[in-house]
Amino acid sequence: MNQNDLDYLKDMMQRNNMTVAEANVEMVRMQRYRIIVNTVPREVRSALNEAVKAKKLAHVKKTKDNPEAYYHPEFEYLLRGEFSRLKDKCVKALSVVLTTKQNCP
Repeated sequence: MNQNDLDYLKDMMQRNNMTVAEANVEMVRMQRYRIIVNTVPREVRSALNEAVKAKKLAHVKKTKDNPEAYYHPEFEYLLRGEFSRLKDKCVKALSVVLTTKQNCP
């Protein structure tokens, strides 16, 4: 997310045109997707789940292969591409570790 987008959201909140919950939803929409790796505050998760119910966002549950994610419904292909890049990155990291371990005396 670029600085202009963050400044816009902060400005909207300062003018009381947007709540923090709405700003979190708009942030995901601006970024096209948000991958959840760690915990998310309850208020943020509630806002994101309400946006899913209102069909402003979509949600992918965590599986053994992919992390949890919220995304703009029109940009699911970007999320799938990011999942693919994450898998490739993990495979490369594992291959480096295994190669290094084999070369150790």
